[in-house]
Amino acid sequence: MFKLTPDPTFKAEVEIPRPGASAGRIKFEFSYKDADELSDYMNRLADLGDIDGIMEIVTGWSGVDVPFNRDNLELLVKKYNGAAMRIFKKYTDELTKARSGN
Repeated sequence: MFKLTPDPTFKAEVEIPRPGASAGRIKFEFSYKDADELSDYMNRLADLGDIDGIMEIVTGWSGVDVPFNRDNLELLVKKYNGAAMRIFKKYTDELTKARSGN
């Protein structure tokens, strides 16, 4: 049955490029935002920066050798160029697919 109110969180796998190796896969748990919330978030994202922006939408991860927290997220983004961009893209892609029914 189709639910008019989506679950408050959803999981999606993000491929993180790794130099000299195949992409790593991390399953993120994201917070759902409806159209108005997403618009507000996107308008604020430049002011938030990568870490605060990700912390607002991610509630956890699996497939990583350390627990999800701000310090470990900062380490991921620092050590793997493009990680933040991949996380943001996957999040918006998942919300767009969900809204369009794909």
